[in-house]
Amino acid sequence: MTQTAGKLETAKPEVYGGGLHPQVHDLGELRLYQSRVLAEEQTPFQKLTVFENPILGRVLGSDGISQTSEGDEATYHEMMAHIPMFAHGHVKSVLIIGGGDGGILRCVLDHKGVTRAVLAEIDAAVPRLVKQYIPAICGGAFDDPRAEIKIGDGFDFVRNTHETFDVIIVDSTDAYGPGRVLFEDEFFRLAKQRLNPGGIFVNQNATDFVKYADEMLVTTVARALRRHYADVSFFRSAIPLYWGGDTFFGWATDDAALRRQPLTAIQQRYDASGIQTKYYNPDMHVASFALPNSVRAMMQKA
Repeated sequence: MTQTAGKLETAKPEVYGGGLHPQVHDLGELRLYQSRVLAEEQTPFQKLTVFENPILGRVLGSDGISQTSEGDEATYHEMMAHIPMFAHGHVKSVLIIGGGDGGILRCVLDHKGVTRAVLAEIDAAVPRLVKQYIPAICGGAFDDPRAEIKIGDGFDFVRNTHETFDVIIVDSTDAYGPGRVLFEDEFFRLAKQRLNPGGIFVNQNATDFVKYADEMLVTTVARALRRHYADVSFFRSAIPLYWGGDTFFGWATDDAALRRQPLTAIQQRYDASGIQTKYYNPDMHVASFALPNSVRAMMQKA
């Protein structure tokens, strides 16, 4: 690292991947420099890479696309997990579809009232590599006695199980290729059957800045969710690793009051939990449901 002409410069090692989401967005790309590759593995489902980046720390990649990192994982995992958990207020059981890095599972299990958290991940190599090389993301979640790890297709699990849950979190890949079925009406219908009364369903969706593909996704997801839930919206978080600005998470429940709780109620639950967070807090919780006009317009088309 050198200081030249008033600018901080770093040696530029090899670029990881050709870009972010090239199958969806072909007008630009996000590249990360990898200073050291820690692991590479071709599985039946994807090519996994764990590498180090000077700013983000250790990064997990899949097929040339960066998925999560030590540096910014809290902006994704804490917001996606704690918002439905604190909004619900008395969660006992959680189903996580995907989420093989264990970040969502870690945050869910921070809630001491949870007695059971089931994680359905299709690729056994993901939790294995994260436990070995990026334990800061999963913590001890995979070894928690309340956690049940189901290696297999998440769609099949939802279709075949008769169990029900208070919260369902879909931490999937994006809406192309094998992950597309998790954004379609049949999956949403089945997931609704797996929710207890008053339960909450959330999933990862899209960004605001990148148009067309994400606009179509927000509109399509909102339309599909409205067929099954009384209250459908989105909440947001800024995730540096994901190109395109704010990332929006789908929100669906039959209890509209859960999305509109006052700050005082969320603050009381947060304080009582004793949970220590890096990014999430009750102010962020309430503010995350404030949507820009662009996303409101997308939802109006649904």
